[in-house]
Amino acid sequence: MAAPVTSAQEAQRRVILWCAPRSLSTAFLRAMSNVDHSMVWCEPYTSAKKFKDDPDPEQSVMAIMSRKDNSSAPAHFYSLAAGEGTSRAWVKEKLEMDYPGKKFIFVKEIIDDIDGHYYDMLPNGYHHTFLIRHPVRAFASLRKFQQDPKMCRSKRVQEGPLQTLAPDIIPSGLFYKEMCDFVDFLQKRDDRMPIILDADDVLEDPYGTMKLYCQNIGIPFTDDIVTWSKQKKETLFDNWMAPKEVMYIFESTELHKNSVGGGSSGFGKPKELPSRSEIPSDVLQAADDSMKYYLKLHKHRLVARS
Repeated sequence: MAAPVTSAQEAQRRVILWCAPRSLSTAFLRAMSNVDHSMVWCEPYTSAKKFKDDPDPEQSVMAIMSRKDNSSAPAHFYSLAAGEGTSRAWVKEKLEMDYPGKKFIFVKEIIDDIDGHYYDMLPNGYHHTFLIRHPVRAFASLRKFQQDPKMCRSKRVQEGPLQTLAPDIIPSGLFYKEMCDFVDFLQKRDDRMPIILDADDVLEDPYGTMKLYCQNIGIPFTDDIVTWSKQKKETLFDNWMAPKEVMYIFESTELHKNSVGGGSSGFGKPKELPSRSEIPSDVLQAADDSMKYYLKLHKHRLVARS
């Protein structure tokens, strides 16, 4: 039985953004964190999965991160190493809690953990939205992520095709089929198409696209959502919630320098797609296998009309 929605929850807008990795989602999370009286969550379901459900839990990405020095993480972040946030039930319970003083609860999440088996673990009271990105861009960036020596588990991870580098990270449907399946589920359940954005549209027209998104999820749009000033780490994460282990990724890699590392002041312009001859064969294969699902979602995306 679904938990009843409280009066406090009714007064809040609660939204989840589902995406594939390397889809501009952390920059999107940074943008949403600039909404007044907001609280934003960074991949709580994914963190639980990567810490506990890995075939080799001691070598999972999050388990490795838990052995790093995370002393600089904000005090209000939780610790996977201490046993917090390591189950979907824990995440669901926390997302459904009342948060007095907050008008907007936003969750950025990777799609593969809610692949059909765990729809019963979805939190009540949330509006589900989606962020897609051209598969070539997403998989090329994901391959770069896997080749980062700070993130690699072994020499094996730095070599070989993309599909063999991260079998615990890339689901069988390559993220895009999982998104299509979930969109179909929500459309049938709610009798309407969920909101879908394309990362290229966000980059091409951040003001128009983000304003339209805000209107559709029922929150006020302000310029701070598309442009932001560099903040000290001590205040940047004041309204964020994430595992302490995530701080190691933020601080020790180049992966999120534009969104949380002070490398940008907003959304940049998209680069031209490379020609097929310029794309590594493993990235091309993953992109080709995903394209029909991407195009199905792309057809229903929300587009700002100038």
